[in-house]
Amino acid sequence: MFFAGNCLAEDPKGLRSVDGELVQEILERLVELEVSNVEQVGEKVREQVYEILCSLYETDFQVQALEVLKEQRNLIDEWRWWKYQAELGAEYELEDKVIETLLTRLQNKSYNVRRRAVIDAFKIGKSSEALVSALLARLRDEDSYVCSLAASALSSFGKNYLGKNSEALVDVLLKLLEDEDTSVRGWASSTLARLGNTSETIINALLARLQDRHYTVRGWATLALKTLGESSETVVNTVLAKLQDNDFDMGAWAAIVLGYFDKNSETIVSTLLAQLQNENPGVRGWAAIALSHLHDNSETVVSTLLAQFQDENNGVRKTAVIALGRLGNSSENVIDAIVALLQDKNYDVRRQAAKALGILNNTSETVVNALIERLQDKDSFVRSDAAEALGNLGKKSNNILPTIIQWIQQHQDSEYVGRGIDVLWYLVVSEES
Repeated sequence: MFFAGNCLAEDPKGLRSVDGELVQEILERLVELEVSNVEQVGEKVREQVYEILCSLYETDFQVQALEVLKEQRNLIDEWRWWKYQAELGAEYELEDKVIETLLTRLQNKSYNVRRRAVIDAFKIGKSSEALVSALLARLRDEDSYVCSLAASALSSFGKNYLGKNSEALVDVLLKLLEDEDTSVRGWASSTLARLGNTSETIINALLARLQDRHYTVRGWATLALKTLGESSETVVNTVLAKLQDNDFDMGAWAAIVLGYFDKNSETIVSTLLAQLQNENPGVRGWAAIALSHLHDNSETVVSTLLAQFQDENNGVRKTAVIALGRLGNSSENVIDAIVALLQDKNYDVRRQAAKALGILNNTSETVVNALIERLQDKDSFVRSDAAEALGNLGKKSNNILPTIIQWIQQHQDSEYVGRGIDVLWYLVVSEES
């Protein structure tokens, strides 16, 4: 079926007129796979179907494919249907209608309508001069929340598109950093980061927000500084001080930023290790992630992270296994501990354990069997991640493919057999491509 679909994508001339029924049958069978239960056909099959159907754009079968999809519209996810329309040529008509509607709503008397209109502007794949002009006008809106949303929407279009309007946008954002509304100050910080302007004025303004009276604004400002990549001593020392903040959430934000600074100093590492004992689980979790970004694989760091596997908080256990996976430590004690987490009561912890095993390249029988068992996990995300992990490991070992084939044969009637098919896809189809 995939071969037939790919043949259509090559747009053989005259096929539609010579054998229209065959073309219709191929398209209908592809769409049948599209609307089938993913647990029965597997995610990789669904992805291939999407790729083939979208590749029919600008072929003789483009319109016909869209019509067959329309017939099954009620069985297709809303967002996926929108993407099909965009890929198969309905994008520009839809976009024009959406922009026209947005322009009207941006002038509405109700601030709630204007807010929603600006938020919807993020969903437009492309901008237009009319939309940019309308959003620039909203920077002077009487509602500060509309102002901040408009600024954020404009920043998403990029500096190249905004041109000379970028300076005006920065000026408005700097003023919004002083707004009385907490959420507006947060939005302004985040938007400045997306613009990528690292002028002294902006950096100083964001550093000042680290002293904001509200912890969420301090958090957004910290993330903005991280995004801008300003790992100067001034920024590092300020963020280190924030780890001692009485507001525990701020400590978590500070840990995040430290992990992204390109400064694997003893001071930063030791400070983060100490935060693994913080009474707030959010701080403990983000400290673990920060350590993984610093790429410190020392015995002290690894053993301290392993100890977090015993934490009573699900989030802390999850972030600890993520961190160890990223550090790439595949020692026996690390592998054994992660395999044990595949039995954790929390599905998110099991997910991250499967992902970690998939990148640590240990293809022992113990690891493979433990992951195969997760193909029938009660949680669909765990099943999916276990399949991908086995696919990754199978590229390192010749023993996994026959094991998976045997598993599929033994579980033909299982409602989760599609996950075994996903593994085969990773091992066979992905390798060929």
